[in-house]
Amino acid sequence: MNQDLNNQNNNDFNMQGNNRILDNQSLNNTQNSNNTINQNTQQNFNVNQFQQQSMQNVQQSINSSNTNMSMLNTQNGISQGNAQSSNQISNTSYQDYQQPSQQYNGNNIKKNKKLLIILGVIVLLIVAVIVVIIVVKNSKNDGNTNVDPTISSSTFEKSGDYYVLKADNDKILLDNIKNYGDIYTKEFCNGTIKITTTDNQVAIINDKGKFIVEPGKYKNISQTGCYYTVTNYDEQIKSKILKYDGNIFFQDSNDVYLRKSSIECAVNYCFSKKVALFTTENKYQLLDSKGNVIKEYQKIGNEKEPEVDSKYQDEKEDRYITSYYNGKTDVIDTNNYKIIVSLNGKYYVKDINKNNKNQFILYKNDNNNRHTIVFNNGKQSFEETTCLNVAFENDNVRCLIELGGTFKYYDINGKEISK
Repeated sequence: MNQDLNNQNNNDFNMQGNNRILDNQSLNNTQNSNNTINQNTQQNFNVNQFQQQSMQNVQQSINSSNTNMSMLNTQNGISQGNAQSSNQISNTSYQDYQQPSQQYNGNNIKKNKKLLIILGVIVLLIVAVIVVIIVVKNSKNDGNTNVDPTISSSTFEKSGDYYVLKADNDKILLDNIKNYGDIYTKEFCNGTIKITTTDNQVAIINDKGKFIVEPGKYKNISQTGCYYTVTNYDEQIKSKILKYDGNIFFQDSNDVYLRKSSIECAVNYCFSKKVALFTTENKYQLLDSKGNVIKEYQKIGNEKEPEVDSKYQDEKEDRYITSYYNGKTDVIDTNNYKIIVSLNGKYYVKDINKNNKNQFILYKNDNNNRHTIVFNNGKQSFEETTCLNVAFENDNVRCLIELGGTFKYYDINGKEISK
């Protein structure tokens, strides 16, 4: 019986030892859980609005773990389950803490994206402004505008037997000039002109008094509007055609006496410097004042060269120029040097509305076959076939239908009006 009692006591002692071991394991698990919680709660991003919520979750986890410790004295399975529950709560607490932080980072990314978008828009606006400035600047210097190419702020003045070039402030830019220009060209053309020096050498200068072509480089220089036909000393009888800036427009491979290429003013007596006619062996080219081709015509048999005409002998007024060749008339708008209309028959510009230069009149009279066409903004507005003469009057169209003063009047749309 004593032996049984001793055995019973040993079993109780062993059970108590086992319980202590379980308690220590549970305590270690709980402490590990608490350590995990403490490590998680120390990850702080200084976001106060989320930190308080996270700490509350951590405290709930600790309280739950303490309750589980007391229950481990009786049931090992419950202790293990509670330790797992504690870990789950800790993980939940960490996730609750992480989620606001991720949201915070997301908000920062969104703000950065908005800032980048705003900066991008500002950069694009700056680039657009620069492009507009460049385009406007270039357009002012572009020959394809309705600007008199002979405009210059510099003038030639007689000084004894020679000439001097003066700026608009009366400063002498160049002296010792024997002569300047050519027979039909006595003005600067796109800011350049031919001169002859006092020692009889020819050159090309700009209106600042600087040499485009130095004296003595060429034996002969002939100016036609804004173009220069030159003969080189080295080549003697070979010739070139230079543009206003001194660059080569064309170089003839034939002898100067046999050449079939030439440049001339397209409008008689060079009244208009805006256009020139370049002739080769098999074609004609109508050019603007800077060497750009407006229209090219293939030579046809014995057909005469294109007849080019303008209404006014004034560079600022002759906005519209007609070119007639092989039975067809092309009308060129010198605002952009584009052909705006082509018509069968020989027409010429009869009048331009001085109050609105987008309006003009074409007229044809072949063997009393009269034809008037009124244009507005580059488009045909109306036609008339009875006018002996036609012109603009106070923004209306006046049509003479009988000699002696019988007129009809039309508005720009062709509606007859009383006068």
